[in-house]
Amino acid sequence: MALQDVKIIITDRNGVQVVEVLQYSDYSFDSQMDLVSDAFSLTLVDPYFWIETGYYIYFYINKKLAFRGTVQRKEISVSKSGVSVTISGKDTSSTLVESFCSSFTDYSNWYPYTIISNLISQTAFKVQKKETVDTVPESDFDSGTDTADFQGDLNEQLQDNDTLSNTNYVFYDENFLDLPVRANFKINIEDKVYDKIQELVTGAGYQVLFEEEGRLYIGDLRRKRNDDTVRYKIINKRNNSTNNIISGSVTDDISGRYAMISVFSQSKTGVNTKKTMVDSTVPSMKTMVVQVQSEPEPLKIAQQLMEDQKQEGYSVRYEVPGHVQGHDFWRVNRFCSVDDEILDIREDLVVYGRTFNFGRDGTTTSLTLGKKRIF
Repeated sequence: MALQDVKIIITDRNGVQVVEVLQYSDYSFDSQMDLVSDAFSLTLVDPYFWIETGYYIYFYINKKLAFRGTVQRKEISVSKSGVSVTISGKDTSSTLVESFCSSFTDYSNWYPYTIISNLISQTAFKVQKKETVDTVPESDFDSGTDTADFQGDLNEQLQDNDTLSNTNYVFYDENFLDLPVRANFKINIEDKVYDKIQELVTGAGYQVLFEEEGRLYIGDLRRKRNDDTVRYKIINKRNNSTNNIISGSVTDDISGRYAMISVFSQSKTGVNTKKTMVDSTVPSMKTMVVQVQSEPEPLKIAQQLMEDQKQEGYSVRYEVPGHVQGHDFWRVNRFCSVDDEILDIREDLVVYGRTFNFGRDGTTTSLTLGKKRIF
């Protein structure tokens, strides 16, 4: 297991009070590829009563920022064993995911990326053009002096809390930027901003991923994954000293899959279009019928629904020691080469979910792997 150093930093809303959390009994920092906003939970040992909702939390692994979020909930518990404070919340993308649209004019002949930019501007999801800080100052954490320097540098970075707490940036895949204008894209009262963004993105066959450093990636996650040079490895063999898992399981479930998916769309002139995808690997001939607006490509919608069902029905779960493999912590949307003799899996899978855990069993990472989507 690779060596790792974990640091948890809490700041107040203005970044004036910066404290490293040293006493905690458990934590969970969760990231799921299909959920843009990551979540966390942290149980602190008394006397961390000063932490309030609305404060910011930063989770570092080997000096790299692995989570950046807001405390949304605080719970104080009392028992015979003492007092504990549990805080939880979401990463900074939650302001985008949870916000409602405030402008209800329809977009006519706008490019999808310009609609998205306008929707984001209606929220507190602050966007800057330059990249946010994604690492902390280099230092030797075994030294008390260097720890003090680390704390001082963090204070300097977080004085206005704009560098890390609030600012993000948006990256559009070049192919997404080349999409044609939408003839009409309607916003209704009670529509949520991210729901409309997702409608634009997935309707064109693309995906969204919010990365730890504050980048909202919009484009082809498959191509992004293929270009990534970091790949993980799982080994689980009988009587093998190189095995690197604590536990594992595999689930193959076809109950939520359909053999035939038909997507209907209707243009403004009343012309109906139907596209159908057939999955020959599903034995029962269940049929799913979906209606969409005229603009999204119905074939891409059918492909995506079929691939989503495959991914949800087949999952491989592993518990591994620590949070790091090689020189980097575990991240979603990366390949993991699995050589599992016991579960009979020998192929490259995709990391769709990853949760950093600490508790009675020590420091571990829970992984959810699945087959790569082909759309």
